[in-house]
Amino acid sequence: MTPPDPITYRFERADCWRLGRVIYRPSLVARLRRLLSMAVFLLIGLALGSGGWPTARMWAAFVRTPELVAIAAAALVLSQFSHYVGIVVLWARFRSLAIADKTVTLVFDDDALRADVEGTSSIVPWKNFISRIDTQDGVFLKIGRWEAVTIPRRAFADDASWRAALAFLREKVPHGEA
Repeated sequence: MTPPDPITYRFERADCWRLGRVIYRPSLVARLRRLLSMAVFLLIGLALGSGGWPTARMWAAFVRTPELVAIAAAALVLSQFSHYVGIVVLWARFRSLAIADKTVTLVFDDDALRADVEGTSSIVPWKNFISRIDTQDGVFLKIGRWEAVTIPRRAFADDASWRAALAFLREKVPHGEA
């Protein structure tokens, strides 16, 4: 497949937000595991607080205590949305990123992705990317757990060039995540 033309874009605060969502977002399995763990910890806390496994009467008292129900519900909800803390921190620290508000040029070759950020160049062979995450706004090529290359859709001239680039990226980094 023919590599797409090089693209140039400015890494903006909105790109940082999208990148954070991709990097910090747990998988469905991880979210279910976190929910189950939190439920188990709450049950253990309830058992320890009541001196043993709660009886039916204790469960009824627990359900009628709005403060305890609110604490349990808040803990379960927070277990599902705690990854947003990392996203907000990354977004708030945007100015400290080396790439913040800088012009990025990406060149797609058959063997590697070449990047230039205002004079600082790097080359990443396609085999070094561990996953590809497609979103409506772009594609993120993960290099490690906390690092990814942002390829925003807005950097392409038109929809046809975007689709061609997406097909090329899917061929080079086929192991994507939803």
